[in-house]
Amino acid sequence: MTELREGEASIAVLTDIHAAGEELEAIEAHLLSVGWGCVSTEGYREAQSTRGGVMIVWDVMKWKLARGAMAHRVIIPGRVVSATLKSVESATALKVIGVYAPCRGRKEKGGGRQHMRGTQGTHEATEHEEEMDMWDATEEEIEKDENVIVAGDMNAETKETMAVNGRERSRQDVRFQQMITRRELTHMSVGRATYRDKSEIDHVLATTSARQYLKEPEWRQGQTVGDHGAVWVKMVVAEAEDAEAYGKDRPRGIALRHMDEEDWGKYAEATVTRTRQEVDETNGEGGAAERIRQRQRILGEEAERVVKEAAEKRRAKKAAQEGEGMAGPDDGPDEPEDEREETE
Repeated sequence: MTELREGEASIAVLTDIHAAGEELEAIEAHLLSVGWGCVSTEGYREAQSTRGGVMIVWDVMKWKLARGAMAHRVIIPGRVVSATLKSVESATALKVIGVYAPCRGRKEKGGGRQHMRGTQGTHEATEHEEEMDMWDATEEEIEKDENVIVAGDMNAETKETMAVNGRERSRQDVRFQQMITRRELTHMSVGRATYRDKSEIDHVLATTSARQYLKEPEWRQGQTVGDHGAVWVKMVVAEAEDAEAYGKDRPRGIALRHMDEEDWGKYAEATVTRTRQEVDETNGEGGAAERIRQRQRILGEEAERVVKEAAEKRRAKKAAQEGEGMAGPDDGPDEPEDEREETE
């Protein structure tokens, strides 16, 4: 998480997290405590260890989980999860689908796989069935919305990459390419191998509508040298409006860096107070998962409120200075939202 924060990431998909049950709940609670919202599908038990699992995380000062039962869905346990996120600073809404695909040519061990949460049940399938179910389900989830980003370790390559390297495509490579073609997805390629020096299997894909927000994909060193690298894509979150029909875009807020110490203090106090009143004091009705969702909602709502109040305060200060014929040294015009950039 330090790497994400230092890299100014606002959304990330983490795959093969090797966590489930109480361990995963503890991780989610810790992320919330340090300002990251998250949704996940836990890993699965294989032999004596926990494998797989996918987590989508976001900076709560920049994004919040949308309302509604369909805002967060486990599509394939241990493999595919989705979250619909709304920007705190603009009207932008994105569906993010995190994917951890089976390895190409992987052989199933006897006995299948047992997911550890009762709500997810037991998932047993042959290698072929599991691959096809995953790609079919992912395609169906993409089809439901216009602004969709699909990211993760897909253990498959595009036909162009396979052709350049002179390798024969596996069944999974073919199915991956079919999804890209049928859903008209843009592949934000980094132009190099992402797994060791062998294959480009970690991807960020975008629908035609979501493509407008993404630019400049790049490869960065992963957590372990010689293993998977990380795909980073710069994101511009503000929606472009029709200038001819509506005129010039007006600023909807200010950049978070303009918030002062008093603003941050108000945010911290408000989130702690509301959490005690709405989560802790009700004894967290609905269990740990519901408590996490309640905390995410509070963090997002309070971030949006404080940003708006800070913008109003700054505009009032500027108006007062102009009325007195003064100009503060640090008070330039409010930043148009279209020019604010974030990194995914």
